[in-house]
Amino acid sequence: MTKKLENLYFLFKIDFKQAGSVFFFPAIMWLVSVLQLIMQNPQNESDRLNSIILFQGIYLPFAGWGLMYRLKEIYEDGASETLFPYYRSNLIIDISRYLSIHFIGTMIWCLFFSMKYSFAIIWPIHMIHFFLITLLFMFLGTALILIIKNIEFSLTVLFVYVVIELATLGEYMPWPHVFIFRPAIMEDIQLIYKLISICIYIAILSFTTLFLIKKSPDHSIK
Repeated sequence: MTKKLENLYFLFKIDFKQAGSVFFFPAIMWLVSVLQLIMQNPQNESDRLNSIILFQGIYLPFAGWGLMYRLKEIYEDGASETLFPYYRSNLIIDISRYLSIHFIGTMIWCLFFSMKYSFAIIWPIHMIHFFLITLLFMFLGTALILIIKNIEFSLTVLFVYVVIELATLGEYMPWPHVFIFRPAIMEDIQLIYKLISICIYIAILSFTTLFLIKKSPDHSIK
């Protein structure tokens, strides 16, 4: 057990060295969402919804942040042939450890929300939705970095999508809308369809990630 914890610590230490101080960006966004939640008026229904929107907009989309910075090393310094087999063999472990961290962060935020308001507000639709879009953005991030092969452009695509979705409340743009901007109830069939659609997107992006990471570096580098 101690050996496994030491290995995990070593992996996160390597990731921090690769990413630098931006490694902690998701943690900062989580802290912002918690502080915003604490400062809201518990009697105001719109404040409750705003807290949910902010959390799903500034924390959950960065589930793949650390993994994107980890995978970017494949395409730097001409070391792809050496690094590709290593990252390929460790992909499941890397995904598992970052998903675990973000799920823990999500559970803690939900605990704060339940203490401030009521657990019934976010259960079950919002919590299922949080779980699904965490998976979605994890695999979106890995797919972007493996397709674009550049961390700056990949993050730009991610930021543009998130910012426009939040600014327009999921309207106008002709692309998939994965955020929820209204109170969620089980009887809302449109939200059920949205959750099903997100599951389909997750399947597509996870398949894309696994397909690209299994490709020979000779065929994946231009």
